[in-house]
Amino acid sequence: MNLECVPCFQRQVVSALRMSHVDDTVGRDILEKAIHALLSLQWDVCPPLMAQPVHSLVRRELGRDPYEHVKQESNKQAQVLYTTLQSLVSSSPDPLSTAIRVAIAGNIMDYGPADTFDFERTVQECLTQDMALDGTTALKSALSGASSLLYLVDNAGEIVCDKLL
Repeated sequence: MNLECVPCFQRQVVSALRMSHVDDTVGRDILEKAIHALLSLQWDVCPPLMAQPVHSLVRRELGRDPYEHVKQESNKQAQVLYTTLQSLVSSSPDPLSTAIRVAIAGNIMDYGPADTFDFERTVQECLTQDMALDGTTALKSALSGASSLLYLVDNAGEIVCDKLL
């Protein structure tokens, strides 16, 4: 885990509390509980394993999902672009590679680590930039011999992009 992860999780809690419009007294109590939860976790695990208990605590304390509104907005934003993205994938010389890049852009659509993002710009960057790790060839090879595929999604809006893949 990176040293910046812990303060980032604290910022995520504060951001979730602001989205939920809780007063500062309630917010301080929830933030304090989140800090205690962070202190009780193993810090040598990947950030998503640390994020899950922190975000679960926030949802439990608030009695609702603080990201519900932004999830709905993310889905709407992705759905508006769906036809364009579908056309882009189907007209590509390599539809699978293009669909993978669109799915990567959808995965970036995550309000945990980022408060805002430009989805169209993110899609364009994912379509044009080299990937740091490109497993496309290995995936194509594995898919050619597969009879089924399990595909997991985790971000709102992402599922619209994953549908293309």
